[in-house]
Amino acid sequence: MLTHKFDGVTFGLLRGLECKPSSLELDEIKSQSLNSPLRLQPTPITSDEIETLVKCWGGRVTTDVLTLMDILLVDETMTLNQITKGLQENLKRNNSVSRWSIEKWQSDVLDSFIVDGSLTKDYGEGLEVKIPIIRSKWLEDSICLGSLQSFAPYCWGILIL
Repeated sequence: MLTHKFDGVTFGLLRGLECKPSSLELDEIKSQSLNSPLRLQPTPITSDEIETLVKCWGGRVTTDVLTLMDILLVDETMTLNQITKGLQENLKRNNSVSRWSIEKWQSDVLDSFIVDGSLTKDYGEGLEVKIPIIRSKWLEDSICLGSLQSFAPYCWGILIL
């Protein structure tokens, strides 16, 4: 069971964005769905469904305070440009962060977020806050398979605050 593995972890969600995928992206999603035993429909998981699943499995959800997030879950069809735009809009509304960037992830950094099969909040990075930006399919696959999946195939980058 995953319940204890999400305990105390705060997942961030980017809400209210127009994430209309291109026809090429839709074709790719449908193709992945057909080849995946985990998804029966080519419809990405919604923000409301993500929030419900996270709470059900012991985690918490925030939609606006970046500094409280341990992991940022984004819509399956979002591009990196849409994520950046969404973060900029979030920062305009909340103004809680003065400087931030999105960096390319490295395996050793991503590995520090999952220790012994559980999510960890102690990243040992000193003053910098590092938040992995993960596609929502990670949550879906982790729950379906009954264990936390590696972030690597689902990661857009690391949000650095």
